[in-house]
Amino acid sequence: MRTGRIVVGLVVLAVTFPSIAWANGLSPGGTFVDDNGNVFEGAIEAIAAKDITKGCNPPANTKYCPNDKVTRGEMAVFIVRAMGYTDNGDGDLFIDDDGHIFENAIDRLGTAGVTKGCNPPANTKFCPNDHVTRGQMAAFLSRALGLASNKPPAVATFGPGTMVVGGDIPAGTYRNLGFSSGCYWERLSGFSGEFSEIIANDFTNVGQIGEIKAEDAGFNSTAACGTWTSQLVSARQGTPGDPFGPGTYRVGEEITPGTWRSTPTEGDFCYWERRSGFSGEFSDIITNDFTDSTSIVTIDGGDQGFLSEDGCGTWSKIG
Repeated sequence: MRTGRIVVGLVVLAVTFPSIAWANGLSPGGTFVDDNGNVFEGAIEAIAAKDITKGCNPPANTKYCPNDKVTRGEMAVFIVRAMGYTDNGDGDLFIDDDGHIFENAIDRLGTAGVTKGCNPPANTKFCPNDHVTRGQMAAFLSRALGLASNKPPAVATFGPGTMVVGGDIPAGTYRNLGFSSGCYWERLSGFSGEFSEIIANDFTNVGQIGEIKAEDAGFNSTAACGTWTSQLVSARQGTPGDPFGPGTYRVGEEITPGTWRSTPTEGDFCYWERRSGFSGEFSDIITNDFTDSTSIVTIDGGDQGFLSEDGCGTWSKIG
């Protein structure tokens, strides 16, 4: 039994590997009697032309059964034929496919590392008659194509106090949420309490983005900093081109490059920074200013971040 959706996955294989790029754009043909006018007819003809599929009604094999579901055994055959796997690892990789019509293909798939089995962690079974889920198909194809996993990293969060980097918290880039005025934080090279062990620090009333490096020994922050998270959710409303207020922002993600004008709070001083990174070190400051009047600054597309303290008020894009 076959499904048109699985055919789409196999065409991905064909387009990705030049040796089987024949599937791209092949016109519908007449190999099978039951796929005429089917949206996947061209793809079905493509895999039939390269003997990836024989049909679904042996020995005649005049039909493809495009709307049927695919079993794990059938998927094994499709991939083995498409990729040209020949090594079966001396066979008998699984205990539940002995004598199965697709046993040889299953062993080849397992030897190629495309399947691990269906009963982890033992993985002594393949479950050849179970239907293939879309998730399993993704695993099969990504292994066959040698694709690296794009699984997003786990979100790390922590609160106030002194944390050991690599123990209590992982290295990474963090944003603080739920902060209040008077947030103090510091990156540490050790825990002696000596000033020389402060790599970088800040005392601020606005939201922060900070990079904690793998070589740091620790990170300390006060309760006013709130909770730090590695999930860099946007700190502002609206689009990156809209006016914004005090805070630390990622250029391109939260504010657009261009020329911006501040409307400062009367009687306050405005401090701002263009940044090349978020380590908090002086070397990350591209340029800055501290003024009691209106500021105009051009934020470059190569900048990583922009910090604006309370006194700057609202920034509006003018160019």
